[in-house]
Amino acid sequence: MTTTTTPFAGREHDSDLRQFLGAPCFPAGTDELQATLIRHRAPTRLLWLVAGLPYQRRYASLAEVLDDLGDARPPELPREPF
Repeated sequence: MTTTTTPFAGREHDSDLRQFLGAPCFPAGTDELQATLIRHRAPTRLLWLVAGLPYQRRYASLAEVLDDLGDARPPELPREPF
């Protein structure tokens, strides 16, 4: 029996975010983090993940971002009716 792991299962997104959000981009708000991800051509799933962070908060480090994300998952998109 095999199990399928989704990109947001557990804390797998941590290493992905570390790849794109380095120390020079902090302190930063949600919009600045998203802009950095876009500039570095990060996967869209990371943009969706960061979009779920509180907009008014400023983060001093990636550790703070990861703490707020916890086991976050991307928002559910509405399905098209068949």
